[in-house]
Parts: sequence; structure tokens; C-alpha cells
Amino acid sequence: MKLDGFRCLYQDGKLLSERGITQNHKFPHIESALSKLDAVLDGEVALDGGTIHEVNRKENWSKAKYYVFDLLEWLGDDLRDMPLVQRQNLLSRIVAELDNPSIEFVREFEGFEEGWEYVVENGCEGLIAKHKFSAYPRTEILLDEVRSKMWLKIKHKKERVFVMERFDNHEDDTGITFTDGFHRFSCRGENSDIAKQILAEDGKIRVEVQYLYETEDGHLFQPVVKRVGKVESVKNGS
Repeated sequence: MKLDGFRCLYQDGKLLSERGITQNHKFPHIESALSKLDAVLDGEVALDGGTIHEVNRKENWSKAKYYVFDLLEWLGDDLRDMPLVQRQNLLSRIVAELDNPSIEFVREFEGFEEGWEYVVENGCEGLIAKHKFSAYPRTEILLDEVRSKMWLKIKHKKERVFVMERFDNHEDDTGITFTDGFHRFSCRGENSDIAKQILAEDGKIRVEVQYLYETEDGHLFQPVVKRVGKVESVKNGS
């Protein structure tokens, strides 16, 4: 299961972000739950069914959970070369023994079809497919974005057609930001040039965009503009 939170490493009593910044002050309940473990863990701090924007709000910090998915060290032993299935079997037992509601073993699925069906039905971010015998990638910096070739990130994105009536130029003039009075998302490159021309002629534009989810204030998270065109090209029901 790919969660919409932010990745943290637990090491030497600290929850460390991908930039190596200690997060203990935000999540003392998580740090306390893990404090007796002699382990290095990899996981995601997230809300049950929430988004990364919600996790970042101070009022939600106490509700966050640490969803663990890998075990790098245990009782002083480096386990990174151990097959993933063995690391996770040990990790699942450790989580069960902790028996703490703030620490969960990330949801797993028997196969892609089962996992993808769950993702689509529940509007989740996606899946991480991993070979069960894969090692943990060895990099100079833990949590480096260099990933194993035996791991595959599969995002679940929504698609929608918007009719936009105006746009704002970016300060560096390399793109534009569309708005219909509520929704907002940016576009760069060839599509932004085409959009400017159509808007100058007709005043409205059809924008087909792919994104992960929409925030409460109308911003699209990780938007990708697939194509733009004149409004008359919008089909009934789009």
C-alpha cells in the first residue's frame, strides 16, 4: 500500500524525515511507542485515510500513525541484505508485540489485482510492488531516492476535464496557472503555449488533467495537464 504521508526513518530514538530532520516534537506518541526498540525502521507517518496536507496540520499530529514497511537493523544486526520477505516477517512480529495503536504494519496484498481493486475503490494513492526476495537498497544516505530495480511505484491518478476561463502567467513566463474561480493548477511547456493562444481567441479552454486528489480549497495535488483544446471539443457529460 502506498500511503499519502511522509516517509520517516526511526533510528537511535529519532524519527527522521527524508532530509534528516528530527520529527520527534511533532509525534512524541510515536517516538514513545518505539523508544524501547533496538531497531532501525523505515515507514510512513500518515493519517488513517488522510492526506499529507492533513498530516502537516498541527492539530492532526497527535492522530498520526507510523506505518512501518521495512526493517533495516535489529538488535545491532544489519538486515539490509536479508530477503524482504524475511525482514517483513520479523517486522510484523515486532509490531504485533508492541501492540500500540500508533504503530501499524503497512497493508499488504496477495497480488496486484487485489491491491489495485482496493486502491481504486477507496481512492488511495497507489501501490508499491516489491520482489519478495529483494534486499534493501544500500545508499550513502538512508532514505535516498535511489530505489531498488526490484521495487516499483504505481500511482493511482484521477482524470478530469475542466473548462477554464482565465489564467495567470508565471513570473518567469515559463508557464501558466489555470483557474475557474475555485480550482487551480499549473501548466508548463507546449500545452501552456497552446492554452494562451486559445484563451486569447475564445476566452475559454478545455483542459484534461490527471492528478492524485483535490484539496479542500480547490488545488489539485500533483497535476499533469495531458492536453488542452477549445471548449467545443468537450463531449456531453464530460
